[in-house]
Amino acid sequence: MALADRSAFQRAAERRYAETTIEDFGKVRMRSMSEMEQTELDESRLDKDRNIDPGKLREYIARLMIAVLVNENGEAILGEVDIPMLRKMDFAISDRISDACLSHVRGKSVEDSAKNLPPIGGGGSPSSSQSEPALVLVTS
Repeated sequence: MALADRSAFQRAAERRYAETTIEDFGKVRMRSMSEMEQTELDESRLDKDRNIDPGKLREYIARLMIAVLVNENGEAILGEVDIPMLRKMDFAISDRISDACLSHVRGKSVEDSAKNLPPIGGGGSPSSSQSEPALVLVTS
């Protein structure tokens, strides 16, 4: 296999799309996120000391769905105004949708993404006494 050149990086900037059927909900279409979009989403959960803020974390799943779910033309179907509605969704359904979104965005299973998560409220490694893992912060 040849070494990657500049054009390989340009191709990697193209959006990926996928469709999946969510049990008890229906079919959704998802788009990938750029490094910048992912970083902005992850940083939206941090407090001024750059620790994960549990209050801000509550809106993370809604913001993820807003960023990833699109119509057949690749246009967002949700916006910031929809956060209250998304937070009132049946958790079983929003959990399935967010799992699909995370899997598509990260290009791997949610279970693999959750293995090395920091605890809520700061750094360090997860321990068996901490039951609420947070998603890994991706920085550029």
